[in-house]
Amino acid sequence: MARIILENVGPFERKTIELKEGCLNIIGMPNASGKSTILKAIALALSYPYTSEFTRRAAARLGLWAEDPPQPMLRVGSNKGHLELEINGLRSVCEITYDDIFRKEGIGDDRSLFTCFASTESEFMREIAEGNPDLSQVVSALSLIDYYKRARIVAEEILNNIKYIHEKAKGALESKNELLTKKRNIEEELEQIKKRIEELSARRDSLIKSRDPKLWERLSTLRGELKGINGKIRKKEEDLEEVYKKLRREELEKLMKDKEKLENKLKEIQEEIEKLPFSGDREEIRKRMDVIDKEVTRLGTEYSKWDLMKRLLDEATKVIKGGVEGCPVCGSPTVNPTYIERKLSEVTSKLQKLEREIRNLHNEKDKLVKALKSLGELKNKEDSISSELNYLKKLIKEIEDNAARYKPVIESCKIDLEELKRKREDVLNEIKALEMSTKDISDELGKVSRGLDELRGKQGVLEEKLNEIKRELGSLEEHLEIMGIKVPAEKAVEICPRLIKSLEQLIEHLTDKIERQKADFAKRFNDAISHLLRDLQFELDAMIDPNTLELIVKREGKIQRLTSLSLSERAALALLIQIALKEAFLPDVPIFLVDEVILGFDRSRVERIINYLLEMAKNKGMTIVLTRLSDKEEVRVITDASSNFSLLP
Repeated sequence: MARIILENVGPFERKTIELKEGCLNIIGMPNASGKSTILKAIALALSYPYTSEFTRRAAARLGLWAEDPPQPMLRVGSNKGHLELEINGLRSVCEITYDDIFRKEGIGDDRSLFTCFASTESEFMREIAEGNPDLSQVVSALSLIDYYKRARIVAEEILNNIKYIHEKAKGALESKNELLTKKRNIEEELEQIKKRIEELSARRDSLIKSRDPKLWERLSTLRGELKGINGKIRKKEEDLEEVYKKLRREELEKLMKDKEKLENKLKEIQEEIEKLPFSGDREEIRKRMDVIDKEVTRLGTEYSKWDLMKRLLDEATKVIKGGVEGCPVCGSPTVNPTYIERKLSEVTSKLQKLEREIRNLHNEKDKLVKALKSLGELKNKEDSISSELNYLKKLIKEIEDNAARYKPVIESCKIDLEELKRKREDVLNEIKALEMSTKDISDELGKVSRGLDELRGKQGVLEEKLNEIKRELGSLEEHLEIMGIKVPAEKAVEICPRLIKSLEQLIEHLTDKIERQKADFAKRFNDAISHLLRDLQFELDAMIDPNTLELIVKREGKIQRLTSLSLSERAALALLIQIALKEAFLPDVPIFLVDEVILGFDRSRVERIINYLLEMAKNKGMTIVLTRLSDKEEVRVITDASSNFSLLP
């Protein structure tokens, strides 16, 4: 015996329903009295919590759960609801508050939403009723495909980051090697100039010392001062260079360019989304699809009425041709051929107009379905680029925050440098004036002084170039962060290719896993649905394409679009697909719920489905629960095929 106990759930203050195993349980109640709530409560106890966006959306559509309060299963005016399900010795308990649902006992499996609960309100039934053959989300919910896809997305994000770091490390090393080569060449040239300056300076000093001892003494003092000032300048420049190194200016420039490129890509994707129907608003697209479904249903009903009229008029035409008296349309003892012909023309015209309207709506629906698929792909790209962009923004912020900390230090260094350079300039000017005066002492001394001036000019230019190269070297990033660990750029160039290869192999492995999951799902499902359709002598064949995960329907060996099937055929097919999914993927859950789905089927189809469910209940010891409209509240039990049909309308 299975039991469901409800407290402050739906319309019930307290309700206990006992269900029998190994047979069909028919819950009969008047309209709006809670029969669907009982099945939803069982489904909630079986399925909560919901682990993916698709299952959350499916649960929300069924009215089992809501992201925002209040929770739909909570009785109006109550603060807390409680439900218990006992079946085959297993116990499941959930507590419902205004804001959320809490599992108190047992383990929920959200796959049961798609395998154990057939309802006209369900996401799955809606998709099939709308003629959407894409079962990829249902497949993901019932397999490990989503898990592998999420793992692959993470691996791809890491791979993109590692590739970016590898390119950055290679660029940094190439820049470093190029700058080091330039630095070495300039240093060699400077060394030669310095030697020549030393030689000429020694010759000039010798000449001055021998010709004007007082001038020599003053020059020696000034040169000592100059040497001290230059030492201080070098120290300040080294300090400033160390700070610039920490600022990573060139890296920041490159990051800003990369950020701009990604922002442009993101803008392009957002523009593509904007071009989609309803500017890519998923909810608005779905609302329009719902409107189309309702309009198609309305037009389908109207079409059925006019089609019935056409069949009657066709019969009347046969009567005229056969010479039989009595009109099948109005019952008149005489048949007016002109009236029948005119009426038949009007009805045919009306049917053609309805067909066009329905076809146009189906075409619009197909476009919206494609738009949703494109939207999903674009959103995935948008998420991937946004993730990379956020990573870059994080790096940029780190560098900018770091720069802000060092700004006062840089300003202080610059002020000190300016002061020292001003002093040096004063000393140099005095030295230069004294050296200029030595040119008049002798022709030889003048020639030596001019040579020194020229060499010092070259030395100044080369030293400025050398300082610029040193600043550039200092701004290069010496260490790069790989998965939270800082490594030298040289090591990063060595490590990254190995990481890239490993990640590419992992992505290939995950892709293979996804394909294997799809193939395994398709095989298990196709075997189950084929067996089911054959046992029920259903006039259609169905299977899942393992590549596209789309439902393929055939009639007499020819592929049929879902939209070409009648609403009744689509509803029947959706129910049979859920039964097949239950038997293939969740056979151990001993319950199956059907909420008024079969009541719109013709009697023959109802009998075949009821017989199949009854055999399934008996052979597997399952509890199968159906609902029906009844004047009074009752739970009737069907144990054999001979007694079941009187219980259904």
